[in-house]
Amino acid sequence: VLVFGAGYDTGKDASGVGTADQEGRGLYIVDAQTGALVWSVTPANNSTTNLSEPALLHSVPAGVVVLDSNGDEIADRIYFGDTGGNLWRVDLSGNALPTASQNAWQINKLAYFNGGSASSDRRIFNSPDVVRVRLDGEAVDAIIIGTGDRTNPNATDVDNRIYMIRDLATAPYSTVRPTSSECTAPNVLDFRCGWPISDGDLYNITDNNIIIGTDEEKITAIESLRVADGWLFELPYAGEKSLASSITINGKAFVPTFAASNLFSDINSCVPRSGTGQMYVIDIYDGDRQAINLGPIIPDTPSLHFYEDGTIRILLPLGAPPSNIEGIIDCVGGVCDLNEFIRPPYGNYWFQEAY
Repeated sequence: VLVFGAGYDTGKDASGVGTADQEGRGLYIVDAQTGALVWSVTPANNSTTNLSEPALLHSVPAGVVVLDSNGDEIADRIYFGDTGGNLWRVDLSGNALPTASQNAWQINKLAYFNGGSASSDRRIFNSPDVVRVRLDGEAVDAIIIGTGDRTNPNATDVDNRIYMIRDLATAPYSTVRPTSSECTAPNVLDFRCGWPISDGDLYNITDNNIIIGTDEEKITAIESLRVADGWLFELPYAGEKSLASSITINGKAFVPTFAASNLFSDINSCVPRSGTGQMYVIDIYDGDRQAINLGPIIPDTPSLHFYEDGTIRILLPLGAPPSNIEGIIDCVGGVCDLNEFIRPPYGNYWFQEAY
C-alpha cells in the first residue's frame, strides 16, 4: 500500500494568518497496484473506507511516518503534521481493516504549535523524525519536527521552532479515548488525556541552563526537562524555518534550516541576500547543540553513509562547513565523521522474498 497526505490547499498562499483549508485535509492509504482506496482519515462522514475527523481543518502536504511498534511486520501507527501546525497520531490496532462503524482505528491530535497570531503562525511541511529511545529505563518514542512555510521561504514574520515531543504510548491504542470527565477521575492513566501537547508543556532549550547554568540552575533545569513532554528550540534568526526533515543517529538530531534576509547585500545594491542554510546538531536528551553554517543554500535532509569499515558518516548538502565542530563531529569538505560505528558484522545483506 501507499500512505500519504492529501496535499496542499493554495488558499494558504494568501497573506495573513492561515485559516482552515478546503482541500488537502486528509490521510490516505491506497492499494499500490490498483490505486483503490483502502482507508482514509478526512472530515467526511464515516464509511467502510473513511474515518471522520472534523478537527482535521488544515491541508497535509508533508510526508507521513509509518511505524511498526512491535516488529510483527504490520504497521500500527502513523504520524504526520499539517499546515495548521498540528501533529497527529493515527493508531491502526489489530490486523484487520475497520468496518463502517470505524471504531477500531483512531486518530488523535498529539500536539499543536500554532498560536494563531502573525508571529506564531507555524506550519508543518516536513515529515516527523521518529526515534525510539529509553529515558530513565522507560521506552519512549521521540518525535522531532520543525515548523516553517515552504511556500514562502523568504518570509521573516514567523517565529519558527524545532520540537521534540515525547510520546510515552509506545503501543497502539485499541480503546476509545477517555472523555474529559473520565480523564479527571482517580487512577485514570491514559496519555491521551494530556493531548494535545502545546508549547507550555515543553522545556525551552533555547537558553539551556542544563548546559550553561550554575550547579543549582542545572539541577532545576534537569528536573524541568524530566517532567516536561519534551523540548522546544526557538530558531534564533528572523524568519528562520525548517524546510526539510531531520535525521537522528545515536541521540543527535541533524536539523536543517534556512534563514532569509530582507536586507540588501550593501547599501548601493538592489540584489537581495540569498540567505543562509544551517544544520543544527541537537542532543535529543539534554538539548545541547552546535550549528554548521552551510552557506547560501536551502538545505535538504542530510544523508547517512555507512562505510565498509563500519564507520558512519553524514553527507551534508552542498556548502562548506567548518573544518571541525569540536565535541560533536568532524567535518571536511561536506563529509562529517560521526565518530560512530556499526556493530559487526557489517557489509552483509539479506532480503525476504514473499510468495
